[in-house]
Amino acid sequence: MIACREHAGMMLRVFFLSIYVPRRLPARNPNTIRLYEYCFARLATFLGREPIVADLRDESILIAFLEDYGAGRSAVSRNKFKNHLAALAGLAHKRGLIRTVPELPDLPEPRRIPESLPPATVARLVAVCGGSPGFVCGLPSPLYWAALFLTAIATGLRAGALFALRRRDVDLPGRSVLATAETQKQNADQRLRIPPIAVAAIRSIWLPERELLFPWNRHPTTRYHYLRKLTRAAGLPDDRRHKLQALRRTCATWTKKYGGDATAQLGHSSDAVTRASYLDPTEDRQAADVIPWELLLPPDDPPADFSI
Repeated sequence: MIACREHAGMMLRVFFLSIYVPRRLPARNPNTIRLYEYCFARLATFLGREPIVADLRDESILIAFLEDYGAGRSAVSRNKFKNHLAALAGLAHKRGLIRTVPELPDLPEPRRIPESLPPATVARLVAVCGGSPGFVCGLPSPLYWAALFLTAIATGLRAGALFALRRRDVDLPGRSVLATAETQKQNADQRLRIPPIAVAAIRSIWLPERELLFPWNRHPTTRYHYLRKLTRAAGLPDDRRHKLQALRRTCATWTKKYGGDATAQLGHSSDAVTRASYLDPTEDRQAADVIPWELLLPPDDPPADFSI
C-alpha cells in the first residue's frame, strides 16, 4: 500500500514515460508523445504545479481542466486531451495506483464531409516547393519537400509513418516503399508501390546516405511550420484539414475513383472506416448521375388543355 501511495505521488510525465509508453506505445511515435507532453504542460499551467498520478482520480479537477482548455477550441481538440487522460487513468487504475477511473464525458464531434484535393491543387503544391529556400539536413529544400509531398500522395501514409521511412525501406528499382509495423497505427507492415514521378523525386534526394528518407534536425513542431508555409503558398486553407492528412484523404479518394482498394491502401480495418473519414463523396456516382432523367422530359404531344 505504501508503494502504491508513493507511485500515486509520481509526476504524471514520469509515469507516462517510464510506465505508460513502454506498455501502450512501444513504437514510441514521436508525434503521439509530443501530444501527450503538450497535454501535461497545459494541465500543469491549469493546476499551477506539475500534475501527479493522484490527480487522475479527481474527476472534478479533470473535467474543469477540459472545460477550461476546450473554451474556444474544437470538440476534436478537447476530446483528444480527454482520451489521453482517460488512457493514463485506466493504466494507473489497473496497476492499483488509483481506486477509481474518472468518468470524463465526450463532446459531440461534428462529422464533416471528407474533402480531397483536385489534381491541379496537388500539382500546384508540388510546384511551390521550387521556391523553398535553403537546405533540410543537407538536402536541397525544393527537392526535399517535393519528394515528401509526392510520396505522401502516392502512398497515403500517415505523417508518423511517412517521416519514419528509412532509405533501406525504399526500393527504387522496384518502385516501392516499406512502411514497417512499428511505425503504423494498424501495427502491420505495408509494401506500397510508388509511381515513376515519386521515384524520380526520391532519387533526387537519395544522396548523401542517411538513415531516414526525410530527416529533420530541428524540433518536430517546426516541420509543420514549414509545411504550413507551403500549403498557404499553394492557396490551401490554413486549417488542420488541409495539411498532410488532406493528401491521405486524396490518395484514398483517387484510389477508389480509379478502381483501386482504398481501404487496403490506407491499412484500415474496414471499408466503413475509410468511407466515413477519408473518401470524398463528391467523387461518387449519385442519383443525379445514374438515373435516366430524360424519362421525365415532357412528351412530344401537346399538353392537355386544363382550361376551365
